[in-house]
Amino acid sequence: MDKFNAFDKAMKEKKMKEHNQNTLKPKKPAMNIPQGKERKEQMSLMFTPSHKEKARKIAGSHNMSVSELFAFWLDQYDN
Repeated sequence: MDKFNAFDKAMKEKKMKEHNQNTLKPKKPAMNIPQGKERKEQMSLMFTPSHKEKARKIAGSHNMSVSELFAFWLDQYDN
């Protein structure tokens, strides 16, 4: 009887789809971002619309602003 239960079949398909999506997602490394005591100043940067969208997407996936993301990347660069 369960073979013909459309709701049960849909729930199984949904669980299987979620499982497949979770196994294919790459693991994001955790970012350890120290909080600095420096005073922040405004600066203007020019990005293409696609770069702006990418930056917002990356920053959002790490729960930070684009400014914080850019500052983190700068801190990783050594002269």
